[in-house]
Amino acid sequence: MGPGEECQTSVVYPYPTSPPPVLTPTFRFMPMIWDAPLTAAVAKELNALLTDDRLRAHGFHWDNRELVLYFRSHTLRWFLHPRHGWVTLDQPMEPPESSRPLSADLVGVEARSDERLLRFHFQKVRGRNRSLQVIVELMTNQWNALLVEGQEEWIKHLLWTRRSESRELVVGQSYEAPAPPGRRGQDPALTEEEWRALVRSHDEPEAQKTLLETVAFTSPLNLQALFPRGDETDPPGREGQAGYSLWLQLRTLDPLQPCALETERGSQPYPVILKGFRHKDFATILEAVRAVSEDGSKKDGSSERVLGRLDRALTKAQGRVRAIEREMTQATDPGDSRERANLLLARLGEIRKGEAQATLMGFHEEEVILTLDPSLSPQENAAALFQEAARQERAQGRLPPLLKKAEALVRELGLLRARLLAGEISPEETETR
Repeated sequence: MGPGEECQTSVVYPYPTSPPPVLTPTFRFMPMIWDAPLTAAVAKELNALLTDDRLRAHGFHWDNRELVLYFRSHTLRWFLHPRHGWVTLDQPMEPPESSRPLSADLVGVEARSDERLLRFHFQKVRGRNRSLQVIVELMTNQWNALLVEGQEEWIKHLLWTRRSESRELVVGQSYEAPAPPGRRGQDPALTEEEWRALVRSHDEPEAQKTLLETVAFTSPLNLQALFPRGDETDPPGREGQAGYSLWLQLRTLDPLQPCALETERGSQPYPVILKGFRHKDFATILEAVRAVSEDGSKKDGSSERVLGRLDRALTKAQGRVRAIEREMTQATDPGDSRERANLLLARLGEIRKGEAQATLMGFHEEEVILTLDPSLSPQENAAALFQEAARQERAQGRLPPLLKKAEALVRELGLLRARLLAGEISPEETETR
């Protein structure tokens, strides 16, 4: 797959939307979910660790969706393949020959309020356009990384080209950021009274949907924790207080509680401990991400192998569809072959054996040039044309069902692939289908 080709299904749950379905995958490791609080926590930590560091080179590896930034003091890797999503910060390493040299100082890292998008702001050491940014997009089904230059934010590099009705991400064009969510509570914060009004105005499922659509910093990850049972958590008359306190913590990340939550989908790094999940504490959010990524790399081995075989089968099936479509496009009308054969029989006296080409007057007074087999007599050439017409008729009846069958296989393999990525079936179940 090359730049500009749409990637396969991403299984990170979107918002605003309804809460994610409960999955019971046989293999438990799944990709990271990125929501606004996690994005903000990672941006804050990277800003503290990397500001004023010098970038030496970068690598945009579209084949495996990996961004690598080679700093003097660290090497940052962001794995943006739909099965991963991890970011790691390692010891510095010498940039390989495949990387692109770029000398620039990091001014800062930011994630705007309630957005799943990070910006690394750089100032180049030399050059006309000294301002540049590396942008990491973490919205559902849109994971990407770009390098943009100047105030116009011209796209210089990106992991994959994306075209949609709302915006285009193409090298050479000006970067257009996704529209901000525009949800309430960014600035100023919701009051406790406003929060309780939201919660009380609907029954619980409807209130959850309303929160996801309208209230900043909420996501399918933290939604259930924002709705603890009032009789267990809140004092009488203060229903929703515990959820509101958690929402304030998600908004400010104060206190910050780096951890890995044990969810139905597997381990998930998060900056705040959420009630209802078992968790493991970490000193930093990047340490939590690393632990989850290392665990995932071990557990993901069998699915990677099965996915590779599935991808090869899908590529073969797609090639079969293209071959049939090409054969149908190139197929000659059997009526044309039959008409040439009849013309040949009607003009036998004008053709001598051994001729490779004959120019005859057609049935409609037009000039017709016939290509012949010089080793055959005119009658035998006509018979060959009749046989070709019969073959073409058989192909006309044979190819459409073959195409339908091949397209069905592509759809079946694509669905199987999506279900494997979503954790709905195990690698073992995939191989039996």
